[in-house]
Amino acid sequence: MVAQIPLDAVTNEMAANNILAFAREGRLKQSNWHDRGADGQEIACLLGAIHPDINSTTACPAALMPRWLANLTVRLFDGVPTDRVTHYGEAYAQRINRWGVFDVAAWERVRVAFISKALGDAIARAESRSGVNPPSSWAPAKAVVDKLMALLLSTTSTRDDYRALYREAAEARTLAWAVYNKAVATLRAARRAAAGTAAAEA
Repeated sequence: MVAQIPLDAVTNEMAANNILAFAREGRLKQSNWHDRGADGQEIACLLGAIHPDINSTTACPAALMPRWLANLTVRLFDGVPTDRVTHYGEAYAQRINRWGVFDVAAWERVRVAFISKALGDAIARAESRSGVNPPSSWAPAKAVVDKLMALLLSTTSTRDDYRALYREAAEARTLAWAVYNKAVATLRAARRAAAGTAAAEA
């Protein structure tokens, strides 16, 4: 069993087998690193199922996956519908079993591809909803996302870069809310006017 060997000795195949066991025995649990079920058996989250000593993303061995993926794994697993937890665990186990061949350069390619796909799809979807004449808040919001993608893809980004972008994002969010509130006020006024006209004609 993986639990009987040191955490730093766990291989991708061992991690996959342990996750599969937890998934197939119904012992995967969201938002809970480790616990005991009513029958006394251990239950754990997706990463916790790998080894009893994993109780945070920082404890997940870099040999299994990079930190960014460990952090992402927690967020994604906790967001899966509860009736899909077992399926998700089985699918994840199949993939982690193949990651052992990835070196640092390969993981960087995966990171770049994931960021480009996730943010690219999100901005494209938002852009399609903005219509032919997008609101004045759209350009600043898109600029923030474009800068975020550039920072995430850069290998030289600093905390100061992200702090500056956070401030810019806060300004864009304030502008977006102002545009939204104005639109809502205009819509409500139009509805009141229409209701008043209908009442007068009745």
